[in-house]
Amino acid sequence: MVSIIIVHYHVKKELFDCLTSIIKSTKNTSYEIIVVDNDEEKAIGKELHNKFQHIIYIPNENRGFGQGCNIGALYAKGEYLLFLNPDTKLLPRALDLLISFLKRNKSAGVVAPLLLHGNKKPFKLQGTSLLTPIYAIFSLSFLARIFPNNYFYCKYWKTEWDRTKLKEVDVVPGTAFAVRREIFAEVHGFDENFFLYFEEFDLCKRIREKGHKLYIFPESQIIHLWENSTRQRSDINKIFKKSRLYYFKKHYGVFSALMVELFARFGKFEFAIIIIVLLSFFLNFYKLSLLMTFIGDQGWFYLSARDMLLTGHLPLVGITSSHPWLHQGPIWTYLLAGALLVGKFDPVSGGYLSACIGVLTVVALALLVKELLNRRVAAIAALLYTTSPFIVFHTRMPYHTSPIPLFVILLLYSVFKLVRGHPKYLTLTTFSLAVLYNLEVATVVYAYVLFIFFGFAFICKKEWFSLAKNLKLLILSAVTFVVPMLPIFIYDTSHGYPQTLKFAAWNVYNVLKIFGFHLHPIRAEETWGRFFSLSAGYMQKLFFLQSVWIALLLLLLSLGAALFYVVKSKETTSFRLLFGLWIFLPFVAYVATKTPSDAYTPMLFPGLMVSLAIMVEYVYRIKRYAAIFLLMFIVASNVYGLLSTDFLTGGAWRGLSLRTREKAAQYIVGKMKNTPYRLVGYGPGSQFVSYTMNYEYLTWWMGNGPTGSGSTPVRITDIPPKIVVQVDHAASQIFSSQ
Repeated sequence: MVSIIIVHYHVKKELFDCLTSIIKSTKNTSYEIIVVDNDEEKAIGKELHNKFQHIIYIPNENRGFGQGCNIGALYAKGEYLLFLNPDTKLLPRALDLLISFLKRNKSAGVVAPLLLHGNKKPFKLQGTSLLTPIYAIFSLSFLARIFPNNYFYCKYWKTEWDRTKLKEVDVVPGTAFAVRREIFAEVHGFDENFFLYFEEFDLCKRIREKGHKLYIFPESQIIHLWENSTRQRSDINKIFKKSRLYYFKKHYGVFSALMVELFARFGKFEFAIIIIVLLSFFLNFYKLSLLMTFIGDQGWFYLSARDMLLTGHLPLVGITSSHPWLHQGPIWTYLLAGALLVGKFDPVSGGYLSACIGVLTVVALALLVKELLNRRVAAIAALLYTTSPFIVFHTRMPYHTSPIPLFVILLLYSVFKLVRGHPKYLTLTTFSLAVLYNLEVATVVYAYVLFIFFGFAFICKKEWFSLAKNLKLLILSAVTFVVPMLPIFIYDTSHGYPQTLKFAAWNVYNVLKIFGFHLHPIRAEETWGRFFSLSAGYMQKLFFLQSVWIALLLLLLSLGAALFYVVKSKETTSFRLLFGLWIFLPFVAYVATKTPSDAYTPMLFPGLMVSLAIMVEYVYRIKRYAAIFLLMFIVASNVYGLLSTDFLTGGAWRGLSLRTREKAAQYIVGKMKNTPYRLVGYGPGSQFVSYTMNYEYLTWWMGNGPTGSGSTPVRITDIPPKIVVQVDHAASQIFSSQ
């Protein structure tokens, strides 16, 4: 007799069809049917007995497929056990043929039928070689998609097998197979540590190790309605990964299991992101100690971080903004202090910090766009962001603007999660907003983004907005905003509230400027001609280094593509409004305020690169190879441009690198040995107090910093591409970028 064991889970109709097919197809074999019910609610028992009177029905706590099979085997009386999925249908004589085969072939321990689709065509992949780590790496990972006919894949899946002929295999499909009862008992049944998936690989391996053979017998055929029960679960991918890890850990050890996971958990997207991240590492770190930019404003933060470490005095604000009464926040000073402490005050240690933040930003952008749009746009956006010359330049420049793109991404991600019904992310929203203000006051534009978006949600009574109106959550969100802002609030109480009340005035002033009102005379650099000229240069460095006209064309096409997506997307109104505000409002504010400062551009980086990726995606849909060519042309041109201009510190871009400034600092240190001196700036920009602060830090780090007023003057003119140093009245020394 054969005991047919079926573990049922949420497929009542398929189960009843399966039972009917067993009765109709089996003529020459005596059998019993055992149904193990793993449903949460045991609702099929009565109807099952009414329609199939001789069924053995076992209600069972759902502890996995293998455990359910073992429970069924305990009740079995047959000499043979047939484990059968409920979403199957037996074709005529399927069971008779299996059992007849086992009776004739004493060396066979297990035999499985040929599995067919609903159209009665055989499944292409069924019956495999033993699942070893090397087979898994080449057959169950992205490598199988990249190299679909590789040697290991073909050997593992036995692709040469003629599906009409008997085949000995190492592993039979768990969908349906017959096993001698004494063999099943000999190996102690299924390992119940497998909840689902890979339990048949484990069982078959143990049966083979006992010297028994396994076969697929094509004359016996069963239709399988693929995964009708497993699609009822939302955690099926998590279960699959857990079982895979356990299988390899059990049979091949932890190291092999981790190696398999490294490959198996990564698909084409993950593989592409790994390559992009490696490229980001290269572009962000290559020759950083020589070619890092180190301007006077950076020196301000370095001196502030140095003094914080040496004196223990915690700065409450950062460098002043373009309006002297308004400061940036101190967060960058705190971050930089940590890097300098680890790097023993080496100035390049700040560069390593900003470079690491840049790599992290690439990953964050890819994950964000993957959730918002799709994997292809995410990979394209990450690649474009990684290779944009202007972005790389800012990433390699340890400055308060360096982390801005990362927190712009986190802000959108947090609000996106709010829209998707996860109110706890409101805390990340407020935290990101506070950090952005600390890094650059111009990022207040994102407060406008949130004001408009939350106003829309309030007026339209969006459900997700009501979920966020939880008192405990609101208090916690207020705390996550106040903590990064606390030093600024403390500073304000004793300085006339410039960061709060005067900050409000700063906002009013910028709004007035948009409508043509000015509270002081317009400076020459604020003319539209100068604004567009400088901004065009920024866009050239951002989009396409080789040509400003191609760069501006890409900018217009990108913004057009993003606008088209916002208008035509099938996403919700909330999502489209949020996405549109995130991309367009900062850009509109940048143009409207007519302030051509490259310190304002980092907040535009993520949105513009995503817009460019959307444009490339639209081209891809029309002409695949044209899009690939366009993408590679942009990327290759920008990477070449970066390398050929020493990351915008040399060549036509007339920059100055850390290497050149260190030479000037070394000259000063050597000349002023044992002589007190002060640094005096000359030339355009020298009216700003931070003009010589980079040299103040470098000479201090080299062991002979300036002592201040009343000592010998050392005059410095720092106008790229050269530095002019004059010690007292001696002849000037010129240092040029290479």
